[in-house]
Amino acid sequence: MSFKLLPISLLCACTLWACAHTPRPAHRPDALPATPLPALTPDAPLALEPGSAQAPFLEESAGALTRPYLDSREIITFGEHVSVHRTGRGLFAVHAEQGVLGPLELPQGSVVLGVDGEDAIWVLTRDADILRARDALAAQDAASFARVHHFPGAIGMDVNRTQVAVFSERELFVSTDLGKSWVLRVPSPQLALRQVFVRHDGVIVALGAKREAPNIPHVMISRDGGETFEDSSFHPTRLARHGSWIWNADISCVATLTADARHWSSDPSLAHAPGYRDPRAKMLALIDHTRAPASSLPAATLAMPEPPGDDPA
Repeated sequence: MSFKLLPISLLCACTLWACAHTPRPAHRPDALPATPLPALTPDAPLALEPGSAQAPFLEESAGALTRPYLDSREIITFGEHVSVHRTGRGLFAVHAEQGVLGPLELPQGSVVLGVDGEDAIWVLTRDADILRARDALAAQDAASFARVHHFPGAIGMDVNRTQVAVFSERELFVSTDLGKSWVLRVPSPQLALRQVFVRHDGVIVALGAKREAPNIPHVMISRDGGETFEDSSFHPTRLARHGSWIWNADISCVATLTADARHWSSDPSLAHAPGYRDPRAKMLALIDHTRAPASSLPAATLAMPEPPGDDPA
């Protein structure tokens, strides 16, 4: 009796297929906090629990700090120098030079948040408006958000450097100049869009389901800014983007789109990638009303770390 080894490519395909499941139904995301809690005061400082993370970003003159009041330090999105975090006290930004800023005051009905290459804050509202504040300081006042465009039926948005993608179930609009101009792109007339993510290099990944198979996830990829789309070799249930990494959001079975946007890789694991355990999540400490010293620890940006190599894992 003899046994033959399966080709590596087939093993990889089987592994990635095992990561995919039935897609989630389309729905609008929950609204982001629109009205922040009252600003913190010096007599009620916000800080992290003592630990190894303190030294890189707390000045010696900061003095004793109280235990944290944050329920969560989830990073919602980040740009080149600023990240936005959902906390128990509202939304706060962490800037590489200015430290902690906030709480942010988003326009009413904001449901999707993004940060571009100029560290401007973008939101999509339930009314399908795209709004932009010039930076995190301005985003502390909802009146500072200027209207960029209105897209009837829009259910999602992604921003990466100068690339902006806004989509409904059937239409995808793409801008390469921060919203000054828009082009209609259609991955497939049969594809009902659920998620769309853009990379800084113009790669676009669209996840949805085809009309003839509404319960089966289907992913299409463009390497030319949306002019053409091809079927992906891997069709996960959902996707997420961390800087330039577009992956299947399943830490137990990692699959990340490679640099050439033709393969999905499980190596390196996101658990060991710079920025996955983002140091900015440990920087939410308020020494005065609005800011704290920033961290010198390396953090992911919109382009770094680069996606994994072009060889499939």
